[in-house]
Amino acid sequence: KHKQTMASNGSAYSQTHGAYHPRFRQFLDARGYYDIFLINKEGDIVYTVFKELDYATNLMSGQWRGSDLGNIFRGAAQNKAPGSVTFFDFAPYAPSNDAPASFIATPIYDFAGAYAGILVFQMPIGKINAIMQQSEGMGESGETYIVGEDHLMRSDSRFSEE
Repeated sequence: KHKQTMASNGSAYSQTHGAYHPRFRQFLDARGYYDIFLINKEGDIVYTVFKELDYATNLMSGQWRGSDLGNIFRGAAQNKAPGSVTFFDFAPYAPSNDAPASFIATPIYDFAGAYAGILVFQMPIGKINAIMQQSEGMGESGETYIVGEDHLMRSDSRFSEE
């Protein structure tokens, strides 16, 4: 779905999607994000690059309201200061096949300066693993990994296949 630029239905949404989706997709690919979301101030997910199960749902009342995407939407909506950033740590995310993901969000504003919603980046674990699993200078058994405040690993062990 992320490769489709525009539907052929002629709707205003398709026209807008066709104008902006290639840029979002290029930005996602260049930065290595898992997904990018635009969520309106009511909690409707109006855009994602990948359009997984969470696409076109509402984060205030829908199925994913209790997910970390729902939590970060509400957290970022409470702190609408321009330039503010809200972060949620890595956890399995069901719409992405329970892959570990963290979310980073910031409020967005329309051209008149009115609050319009939230921009969210879904961060993948892969880039962190690539850095943390470097073995140069570690010998046969040395490794580095990240552990969260809850004492659970945030990066994978280079020795684990799971």
